[in-house]
Amino acid sequence: GYILHGWTLHVSRGVLLLLDYRFHNDNGKCLSIFSHDHQLINIQAMTALFRAVGALFSTFDGASKVSGSLIMFTVLYTGYMIPKPTMHPWLGWIFWIDPLAYGFEALLSIEFHDKTFIPCVGKNLIPTGPGYENAQAHQACAGVAGAISGQNFVVGDNYLASLSYSHSHVWRNFGINWAWWVLFVAVTMVA
Repeated sequence: GYILHGWTLHVSRGVLLLLDYRFHNDNGKCLSIFSHDHQLINIQAMTALFRAVGALFSTFDGASKVSGSLIMFTVLYTGYMIPKPTMHPWLGWIFWIDPLAYGFEALLSIEFHDKTFIPCVGKNLIPTGPGYENAQAHQACAGVAGAISGQNFVVGDNYLASLSYSHSHVWRNFGINWAWWVLFVAVTMVA
């Protein structure tokens, strides 16, 4: 009963936030409106994960140790701080069991897909520094994932590809996070 009550409160709060978002932040991209839906289920899945951990342990001390490790691994292995192609093979599987990774990929994919360009600025432009103030036509991106040699901007889909993210995974990730939520709620109810 407690679990369903808590879930009902989270969903009702999320619906109100979603309505607020839709009325105030419509930028013309239909899918960007749904980014809030994706983040709502991601928050639900992560909340359910930590509730399941709490239910599985008889002491707060044990649950907090596991929860601390979980938050570290879920953040590190979203595919952003350590991009999927550079993950160590022994630990790369963490990405696939990380609910946060699915939500983060969906969020970035919604945000950067079909962006014509993302301008490079500051230290990411070469040449830069004294004497190059008026060299905008000859500058190029450096050190930015997805940048193409000679361009002073990054195409959004190239940036996503550099992280091994794909816009085609958006709805797949939404479904996977629902499945994670169901699993974690079931574990909490059984424990």
